[in-house]
Amino acid sequence: MIKIICEDNARFEAETYEELVQAMKLDMWLPPKTSEEYMNGVAKRCEIWDGTRIEYGNAEEFIGELQRVGVIKMLIVE
Repeated sequence: MIKIICEDNARFEAETYEELVQAMKLDMWLPPKTSEEYMNGVAKRCEIWDGTRIEYGNAEEFIGELQRVGVIKMLIVE
């Protein structure tokens, strides 16, 4: 089980990193159609917000990058 707590105190958990990204995507008001579109949108918003670039090739790297830049404040892998 993978659990995260985000900087806005949103909490998500899933069995895989792909399912975790899917859960985060579905939490949006108007979610994009795919997880890839979601991750690309988050990456663009991070760069627009403060110039921080996140680079990833898959869902696990995406979650790691969000933790690195402070969007995810706690990551627990059980």
